[in-house]
Parts: sequence; structure tokens; C-alpha cells
Amino acid sequence: MASLTGETIASSYDLIVKRHETYSQTGTNIELMTDSSGATAATGLYLESGATTSNIGMGVAAPGVPLDVQYDVSDGSRIARFLNGELTNDESVSIAVGRHPSDNYNMGILGFKFLTANSDQDSYIGLGLENNEFILNVTGHGKVGMGTVTPVSALEIQAGNSTTGAILTLGTQETTVVANDVLGRINFYAPKETDGTDAIATAASISAVAQDTFTAAANSTALHFQTGDSEDATGTTASMVIDQDGNIGIGTTSPNRAFHVEHGTDNTVIARFANTSSEPKCILLEHPNKDSASDNTADDEFFECKDDDTVHFVIYGDGDWSTKDGSEVASDRRIKKNITDATSKLDDINKIQVRNFNFCNNDGSDLANTTLGKKRIGFIAQELEEIFPSVVHEKPHLWAGKDYDDFKRVSSGALVPMLVKAIQELSAKVTALENA
Repeated sequence: MASLTGETIASSYDLIVKRHETYSQTGTNIELMTDSSGATAATGLYLESGATTSNIGMGVAAPGVPLDVQYDVSDGSRIARFLNGELTNDESVSIAVGRHPSDNYNMGILGFKFLTANSDQDSYIGLGLENNEFILNVTGHGKVGMGTVTPVSALEIQAGNSTTGAILTLGTQETTVVANDVLGRINFYAPKETDGTDAIATAASISAVAQDTFTAAANSTALHFQTGDSEDATGTTASMVIDQDGNIGIGTTSPNRAFHVEHGTDNTVIARFANTSSEPKCILLEHPNKDSASDNTADDEFFECKDDDTVHFVIYGDGDWSTKDGSEVASDRRIKKNITDATSKLDDINKIQVRNFNFCNNDGSDLANTTLGKKRIGFIAQELEEIFPSVVHEKPHLWAGKDYDDFKRVSSGALVPMLVKAIQELSAKVTALENA
């Protein structure tokens, strides 16, 4: 427009183009009128040609930037439209802002992609770089995609590769981080809930909380998972914590074990493990660095029950178990029927072979120098089964790295009533001899 001067404008344009006489800067200033009278109107298009700025103003007579658009319009009205009536399906139109027309990779674009194959709402606007796909996209459905033009949720981010994936980073601008400072947080709430007050407070949050003062060599941080009931779920009390050492705490913000659960309600179960399948298994306690050739001593434990000063029950690494006061079995008369005196057991008890033995590997090799391979006394299940089949059971079992489907086990406790019966029979014989 710098070549557009008053002298080169054809006379046929005099009714719509006027030379502005009040500007003193060098060059030619031109206004295009918007009223029917032809009077100078600062609300038209003003071209500042040949001046030091060469600015263009729309709705302003003194444009302060290369393109200055100023209009007082009602709320929701458009002040500009960029349309391309030639667009067909899967074509786009864009506005470019950058360093130089020939420097495509230093040029940003704001564009519109027209899609009609499925729905007008599948069309989207995007931000990106010239010669590249749009990086940030907003669909007609109101969904935002970064790295994708078809976001499946309100916000979807696709980036990285098969090993890293997309990364979302939250950071604090605090220059001196100390304990309990929040580095970043994700909040969940219902802002349009009509009841207000607690109903619109933050209902849950996930936050990264500093555990100590940050230094050049330390940035101890925990993840806090907070949930609300009738309060704002952004306080210091967390429902679950993963601390800087990887310890998980439920009901405590200071877990001192890999998994630490605390609960302060009377007569309430604090944990439940349920397997609803038709062949359920529930809890596996495992020592993966030990095997049948290792020395599983009494120092190794699978399970322990204790109060402040006493262990009441423990299962050791070699399979032995210990209680402070013995064990119990269900024996209430109210749950039993068909009660009769037991038949004689003395003869059968005398048939039982009591053996000394050592446990061994599946191939018969020794388990020497381990507690599992030490000399023992007991029964052989196959032999006992011939006398008392009801005390021998078959179950799947892993032994020394081999899975058995028909591993035989003995219910030793079931022998106690039989031994009592046999002793009674012996006692009766002794009494008879004494009275003879």
C-alpha cells in the first residue's frame, strides 16, 4: 500500500476514498468511508501509507500496531471472519504468523480442518507449525487433543514413543521448597452442583508434597491421594500416601513399612481380600530369594501377629508355626449331629508306622545343610492312608520347584481323638487286669 497515493487514486473513487488533511506525518494517509455521506469517519478502514509505521487500522484512526482492529460490539458478536468457501472434506485453511514467508519451520499457524465424513463436529481448529500437523486441536465436540486430532476425552495427550509415552509436567514456582510445600496437584470437583457449599468443594485430589527442604542433593517428595466427605479434599490429611522411599500408607501419612495401614474405628475390619472366582486363591506370602536349598531359619518369617510387646502367632520361613497359647478347632455341640461313640481305634493305632526321615528334592537328592533337610519324625501319607484314609488329602502343591496336582497331606490334628480313644481302651484293659 505504500505506492497508493492521493495522486494515483482514480477520480471514480472520490466518493469512497478521501485524503485525510489533518495528519502531518510524511506520506499519504487514506480512509475508506463507511457512511453514505462521504464524510471522514474514523470507524472505517484507515491505511497509514508511507509513514514510519505503515500500520493498518480497522475501527481506529491511529493504529498502534501493523494491524489494529478495534470495535465496540455486543457480547457474542464477531469482529472478524476468515472464510474459504472452496474448502472440501479433509481440507484446511490457516493463518500464519512467523519469521519470514520462506522460513516455514519458524512460522506458527492457526488453522481450521474441515471434516464432513461423519459430522460437522468432527471438524477442528488447531495450532501448529507450517509444514506440520496441528499440535494442539479443539474439536467441535469441545474436546482438546495434543498430538491427536481425535481426542477421546475432554483432554487427550499423545506424545513420546513406545518407551516413554506422553508426559504431563506440573511444577511450582517456589524458589525455596520446604517440607509440606505442594509441588503440583490435580483436583476433582463438581462446580455446577446446585446445593453449593461442600457440594462444590474439591472432592478429591492427587498432590505431590515435599517431605523435607529441597537441596542440591535432595528432593524428597511424597504423593498424597486425598478424598473428601464433608470437607475440602486439599488439606494435609491424606487417604493414601506413597512416600519418598516407595512405602505406601493408608490411614497414615508416615508409613514405616512397604505397606502400612492404620484405622482407628472400634470393631471395624481394616482389610478385606476377596476372590470371587470359582477356584479362589487369596493371599500369597513369598520369599522369592529363598528356595528349598536355602537355609530358611527361624529368622525368616512369613506371617506374624503381635501387640505392643508380645508375638502371639508366627509362621516361620521353614513352614513351622508357633502360638502363645495353642490352637483351637470348631467343636460346639450346636453345630454337630449324628453324635455316637467312636469305634475301637487301638488296633488301628498299632498299625501306624512311625518313621524317621529327611525331606529331599524331587529327584531324590539331599537337602543337606538346611533346616528343611534335617532329620524328622512322622508319618508317610501313603502308609497312613491305608489305615485312616479320612486324615489324608490331596491338593495342588509346589515343592522344590515342581508343581504337583496330587500332593498328599496329613491332617495330624485328626489323629488326636483317635489316640485318646486308643488310650481309653488301654486304660480299660489295665483296669481289668488290676481288678482280675
